[in-house]
Amino acid sequence: MWKSNNTFLIVLMLLGGCAVGVKHDYIENTLDLEVSTDNSFVVSTLDHRSYVLNNQKNENFVGLSRGGFGNPFDVITQSGNPLASDISTSIARSVREIGVDIEVIRLDPSQSVTDASKKLLSTGANRILLLTLKELKGDSMMNVRFIYDLDLNIFDQTGRLLVKKQVLGDETLGASDPFSPGGTDKIRARFRTLIENLFQDPEVSRVVNFTTLSKATGDPEELAGESAALEKTFGKDTTGEQVSVFAFYGEAEEEVNTKTYDKNLWAMALVNAEGDEQRRKAKYIELRANQLYSENVSSISKSNLNEQPVPVSAVSGTGISGTYVSDIRGGPNYSYPDRKIELTLKQSGKDIVGTDVNNRKRLIGTRKGDTIKFEYDGGTTTGVWKINSDGTRLDGTFTHSSWGFNGTWNLTKIE
Repeated sequence: MWKSNNTFLIVLMLLGGCAVGVKHDYIENTLDLEVSTDNSFVVSTLDHRSYVLNNQKNENFVGLSRGGFGNPFDVITQSGNPLASDISTSIARSVREIGVDIEVIRLDPSQSVTDASKKLLSTGANRILLLTLKELKGDSMMNVRFIYDLDLNIFDQTGRLLVKKQVLGDETLGASDPFSPGGTDKIRARFRTLIENLFQDPEVSRVVNFTTLSKATGDPEELAGESAALEKTFGKDTTGEQVSVFAFYGEAEEEVNTKTYDKNLWAMALVNAEGDEQRRKAKYIELRANQLYSENVSSISKSNLNEQPVPVSAVSGTGISGTYVSDIRGGPNYSYPDRKIELTLKQSGKDIVGTDVNNRKRLIGTRKGDTIKFEYDGGTTTGVWKINSDGTRLDGTFTHSSWGFNGTWNLTKIE
C-alpha cells in the first residue's frame, strides 16, 4: 500500500512539474495563407480578451497548464511578447516570405475597434487586416482544451469594410502528451489551421487578392470588370457616392447617448462584449455603424447581411437574437441557484453564442431548423431547445453533468 500510494504521489508531482513554466511559440507558426497579390497590407491584432482588459492576466497569457491536482499555472508566449503581437508577426512573416508587402502595427488593448481602424487607415495601405481576439486560450491537464472567439475585419484604404468574419469554438483536441507540456503541439497545430481556414475563406481570399490579375496583365477589360465587381458586391450610397463605414460611427454613438438605440443590436453588443458593460457601448457603435452603412448602399454584400440584428440563413429560419429570461425546473432533488437566469443570445447563421448577464457564463450552440443544441458554463450543462414559430420562446431540457440531474429549461424573449 505504501509503495502504490507513493507511486501515485510521484506521478502527480511529475505532472505538476510539467505544468510549470510552459510557453507556447506563436511567432514560428508558419502559416499557408494563399496570398498572392500586389496590394500593400497592414496587419494588426487587437487583444480584447476580458481578463486582459481588466488586468487579471498579462497580454502574453495564452492559457493554463494544470498540475496533477488540477492546480492551474499560466502559460505565456515563448517570446514573452504580447500574444497579439506574436500573431500579427506570424501572419506578416508568412506572407512576406512569398513577396507580399505587409506592415505590422502594434495596438493597445484599451483601444476600441473604431480607434484601432482609424490608426491603421493612416498608414495608407491598400488592405487593412484587423484581427480582434475576444477569446483565445488553451487549458491542459489530462486532455487539451482550446477556446477561441476571433473577428477578422478587412478594410480598403478608404475605410470601407470589405468583409467581416467571426470564428469561435470550444474544442477538446485530445489527450495531453507528456512530451508536449500544456498541449503545445496540439494547440499550435489547431491555431495554424484556424487562421489558414480564415484567410482561405472565399470572401476573404477575394478581397485580399483582388488586384492580382489586373495588375499582372494590365488588361483594360479586366480592370473594368474588377471595378464593376466591387460595385456589385459593396455598392454605393443612395446618392451614388462611395462612403466609409466610419461615416456612421457618430450617428451610432448619438443613439447610445440619447438611449434611442436598436434593442436587438444593444443585446448583441452585450454578447460581443462578453457581459462587460464598459465595452458594450463600443461594440454597439461598431455593429450599428456597419448596419447603417449597409442600409445606405444600393447593393448589400453577404458579409453585410450578417451584420443585421436578426441574421437569417437557409438553415436557421426565424432569427432568435435577443435577451431571454429563463424558467428552469428539475426533479425533487433539484436546487439550481437561479431559476430566472437572463441570457442574451446572438445568432449568426447556424451558430449561437450567449452570455449570462448575471454570472457572465458563456453559452455556445448550433442551430438546425427549429432545434438548438447547446453547451453552457464550459460544457457542465448541455441541452436542447425547440424554437416557437416567431422566435419569442425556446422550450427545452438540460442535463447538468457535475450535479447529476436533468430538468426543463425554457426561455421567454424580453427584448
